Amino acid sequence: MGRAATAHRRRGSLTLDPLRDLFRKPEEYRVAGAEQYWIVDRELRSLTVLSNAETGWDVTLELNDSDPVGSVVVVGYGTVRIDLHKIL
Repeated sequence: MGRAATAHRRRGSLTLDPLRDLFRKPEEYRVAGAEQYWIVDRELRSLTVLSNAETGWDVTLELNDSDPVGSVVVVGYGTVRIDLHKIL
């Protein structure tokens, strides 16, 4: 299991506080060494994958209804193809 999963278990899981999920949690995960942070927004029908760049997060992938298919490299799994329409 990667560092992202370890950080996730330590810090908890889904909250109902979007500001915390979008601003505070990503920083906590980055400092803890998480390699990626995935944000799924069901209302906006979007997926954003952020990658830890030591000084902050880099956007690795952004999917939405206009651009629903993409790929991202996940450490330990390789390249993963994602179809937003299949996961929402």
